[in-house]
Amino acid sequence: MSPARTATVTERSLLAFGRGVRKGVIKAGGVPVLEDTVAWSGTTGEYRFRGRNQAVVYLGIRYLLNAPRRATVIVCVETGSGGREDDLRFVRAGLAVGR
Repeated sequence: MSPARTATVTERSLLAFGRGVRKGVIKAGGVPVLEDTVAWSGTTGEYRFRGRNQAVVYLGIRYLLNAPRRATVIVCVETGSGGREDDLRFVRAGLAVGR
C-alpha cells in the first residue's frame, strides 16, 4: 500500500510501504537488495530502495514526503538501468521536495 493512499502520511505508513516493496522484491526473487532505508524527521520522511537482478539491471526507488499541517507533498521516482553501474542514481539523488 502506498503511503499516499492513507488518510494521514505517517512514519508508520512509510515503514509499511517499505515492507511492501521488500516483500515484492523477495517474492520476485533473484534481486539482491543493495539499499533499503527509511528516514523520518519531524514532518519529513524518505524511503530509498536499490537492488540489482542477475541480468545486471538496477532498480531504484526514492520516495520523499513533506507533511506540514496544511498539505502533504509526496514525490516518488523509480528508475531502472542496465550495465555495470547504476547510471540513473543521480536522478534519484536529485529529487527534492520544496521547503
